[in-house]
Amino acid sequence: MANYISHTAWNKGLTKETDSRLAKTALLQSKVKKGKPNHPQTAETRAKISAARKKYIAEHPDQVPFKMHHSSKESFPERYFRLWLKKEKLLEAQELQIDRYTLDFAWPDKKIYLEIDGNQHKLDWMQEHDKIRTDYLNTLGWTCIGRIDWSWYKALCTKEKHKYLQNIKAAIEQASFIEKFISKKDLALQKRQKLIEAGFVMKDGRTAPWMLSNNEWQRRLQLILDSNIDLTKFGWKEQVQKITNLTRSQLNDTIEHFPEHFTKIYIRGK
Repeated sequence: MANYISHTAWNKGLTKETDSRLAKTALLQSKVKKGKPNHPQTAETRAKISAARKKYIAEHPDQVPFKMHHSSKESFPERYFRLWLKKEKLLEAQELQIDRYTLDFAWPDKKIYLEIDGNQHKLDWMQEHDKIRTDYLNTLGWTCIGRIDWSWYKALCTKEKHKYLQNIKAAIEQASFIEKFISKKDLALQKRQKLIEAGFVMKDGRTAPWMLSNNEWQRRLQLILDSNIDLTKFGWKEQVQKITNLTRSQLNDTIEHFPEHFTKIYIRGK
């Protein structure tokens, strides 16, 4: 009706300044856009609602904020681990409510639980919330034996996943923390980080020639000299590469690093 009125008035050349109906419609639309209620609550009303909510939370810790903020829909990662736990005959309780918190998977007799974390748990505010949650549950005697990073788990190869699942199984049976598992990717990242800290590799992953150790420079030079390739003939670099396994970039960097060894014999060198 409001749209019909506005279109009819517009056809007659009326505006909200000259027509009360258009003025009322414009006011209602602006309130909807700004999210303002037609009858805003007073400070006294808001204070009463806040006090009532706090009282309800204190008296019903098992209901709030679970029912208000928690989705009962099972996520794919939770379904994945539920099926695995069931297959291994380890499943006891899922979505177990402990006061105002819900545990993904729990073993009440042992008072241990397991959490499956999505990417949202990597956010700073979420990590802070998880810590508060964990500390509170600890005061009740509950122990989190592990938080599984789903995106990290997905990146593992089949063999690594199997090994990690066995670690989880052992931790549940023994009521202990899940043994830290280091995948091939994690090992490579750790090695790369150590090289970066030592100054051998740049952060983008490329080798920085000016950061190489003297032993590495000498090793490369010796490989070239021991290749017994005539460095004055066309195509010598390709032959040296095949013998030494040095890349073209490593080869050129070594030549530039030791000009005294190559200025006299480095003639064509393409």
